[in-house]
This record gives sequence, C-alpha cells and structure tokens, in this order.
Amino acid sequence: MQRSGLRLGLVSLVLALVALVAAARALGLVVYLAVAFWSDVDPISQPLSMYVFVDGGGPPADSAALTLAAAMVALLLGMARAGVRLRGKPAAYLSAWAGCLVVATVFPTDRSPSVETVAGWIHQIAGAGFLALLAMGGWALVPRLREDPAWRPTAGVVRALTAWTAGLAVAYVVSRLGDWFPDLVDVTLGFDPGGLLQRLALTVDAAVIGALAIHLIRVSWPGLRPHGERGSDSAPSSQS
Repeated sequence: MQRSGLRLGLVSLVLALVALVAAARALGLVVYLAVAFWSDVDPISQPLSMYVFVDGGGPPADSAALTLAAAMVALLLGMARAGVRLRGKPAAYLSAWAGCLVVATVFPTDRSPSVETVAGWIHQIAGAGFLALLAMGGWALVPRLREDPAWRPTAGVVRALTAWTAGLAVAYVVSRLGDWFPDLVDVTLGFDPGGLLQRLALTVDAAVIGALAIHLIRVSWPGLRPHGERGSDSAPSSQS
C-alpha cells in the first residue's frame, strides 16, 4: 500500500509539473510572438491565428496552442490521480476546451475578413469553444473542489479566475457585434480590442491551469515522503 501510494503521488506530481511548465511555455510563446512580429500582426486588434500567415510565425503560434492543450490534459490526468471527482461536466467541458485548441490549430482561419472556407468555419467554431468552455468547466469544477477538504483552499481562486474568463468571453463577443451586424452602432467606437481580449483570455486560462497545477503539487508532495517521516511530525517525543 505504501509503495502504491508513493507511485500515485509521484505520477500526480510529474503531471502537475508538466502542466505548469507547459502553461508557462505557452504564455512565453504568446509574448514572444507579440514582440517578434509586432509590425506584422497587431496584438491589440488581430487574433493569434493571423500569425500563420507571417513567415516564421505559424510554428510558434501552433506550438503555443498545442502546448496549452497538453497542459490541460496533463492537469486533468493528475487531478484524477489525486482523487478529484472530475467525471461529468468538469471533465467534459475542460477536455473539450483542450480539443478546441487542437482543432483550431489543425484548421487555420481564413486570411480574408469574412469566413469563406470550411476550414475557416471550423476554426471559428473551435475559437468560440475556446472562449466559452473553460468558463463552463471552471464553474462545474468549483463545487467538486469544495467537497474535497484537500482542494477546498483553491476553490475560491478558481472561481475568481473563471469569472474573469467568462467576462473576457462576453467582452470579446460584444467587440465582434459590429462585424456580425454592420448596421448596429459601433460598440467599440472604432477601436478593435479583439486581439487583446483573446490574449487576455488565454492568459487567464493558463492561470487557471497554473493555480490548479500548483495545488496539485502541494497535495501530491506529502505522498512522496517516507511513511516514518510523515508520522514522526505528529508522534510524541520519547522521554528518557
């Protein structure tokens, strides 16, 4: 039993570290793209998908999306190993969110302002899933975290970050109303913040993964300590 618990703790710890490093790498690539290709893609108004049309921008953009998707998969596997009850909506929504990142990478957007190809429509649908599904998964996950004493301390953080994710998704939709309904009043007053909102949403999503991965490290680490060492902290000292 002790050896089995040690193995489970080690697997969860490794998966947590993979998720944390992958999320940090994805954010690093987003920052690199914004700096290296500032003159080619406006990070305020243009989405990340535009980097595929810039020489040298496609591979790091694809890598950022796929790495963030891998971070979520590693996190879910690690949390499941640690005993968090993910079955149902949390696992479905969060897994679908990771899947949307993969689909959006495989099917590139159209270069024209309007969607003209099947691949472009698939990319748009996957992008909508990216904006919405993590918020839905986060809300579904919070009650599961609260029911587990070991995970209860992180429920408030996840709830707050999820609220930010939902707010950014709504703001992005509002910023696109002028594109979908040109006859409406320009809600952004000529300023297009779509690219910035997308990057902020990605940053907050990575923060959700990072917060959960850090807590997974905390709950997995004690399982790696020898049984005697864990017990010695609470065992009364012998008197001679």
